[in-house]
Amino acid sequence: MNYHYQYHAKYGSPKVDVQRAGVRSVKISSDKKQIFLEMEKLIPRKIYDFKLLNMFDEDGEVLRNNRAYYTLNELSDKE
Repeated sequence: MNYHYQYHAKYGSPKVDVQRAGVRSVKISSDKKQIFLEMEKLIPRKIYDFKLLNMFDEDGEVLRNNRAYYTLNELSDKE
């Protein structure tokens, strides 16, 4: 999912404009230390919240930390 917060002088804000963030594909590096996601659409100035479901370590244990967050500030014109 992606969302943003309202910025104002008062502390705190609920999540605003929450949207589903579609993932086209997932690739895992050969050393199994990196995951590459191909997204359907990226929107600048949004926070991306990833919940990694059905992912296990090499011993078959569920991941201790199964959430990842990324703030996309801006997109580059370069590929």
